[in-house]
Amino acid sequence: MRAVFKRVLKKARLPEYFTPHSARHTYATILLSEDCGRLVYVQEQLGHAGIAETVDTYGKWLRKDGRGAVDTLCTKDFLKAAANT
Repeated sequence: MRAVFKRVLKKARLPEYFTPHSARHTYATILLSEDCGRLVYVQEQLGHAGIAETVDTYGKWLRKDGRGAVDTLCTKDFLKAAANT
């Protein structure tokens, strides 16, 4: 397993000290910082038993300024659904 992961790291040009756990942590922080902080989705992806575990571990990566929240409402699907109501 480690040999396969090392080959993946080399192909992706990532540092050799990277571990599966660091890849998991990177995945979670990217989701939270760039995806408007959809906590429940991240919780499910990581298999956390409760939302508190996710917030305690990754809360510092949540956007506090609200950027992106309005953009989420301006998607084609949202606008189409709003027009149908």
